[in-house]
Amino acid sequence: MLDLTNRRHAVLRITKPLTLLDLRRAGAMAAGVDARIGKCPHRESQPWARHFYESESYGRIDGFTWLNSHTDDEAFAFVERAGDAYAVVVDVPLTSETREIATLCDPLGVVIGPL
Repeated sequence: MLDLTNRRHAVLRITKPLTLLDLRRAGAMAAGVDARIGKCPHRESQPWARHFYESESYGRIDGFTWLNSHTDDEAFAFVERAGDAYAVVVDVPLTSETREIATLCDPLGVVIGPL
């Protein structure tokens, strides 16, 4: 069962240039890791993210881009220092969209809860 409690759906508008560490394909190797960084559990990727954030070797990054573990689509994460580089256009709790999400997940055999 997927727990959507405290998860949100947000759409952001970028208001100024961002410096993102590119961890896609060869970018991961250039950063000293491999593409598995986007596919490993949070407990394994979090120390790397902290290292990239704190290390002067990577410059002052505002976030990361990588290929997500589900579909290999681009994913983005922004760190708090990037807070003034975007405006929130949409921000709704996923629980308000639960029935629609459940309908989409039903053919996959995934149960969404609570409804």
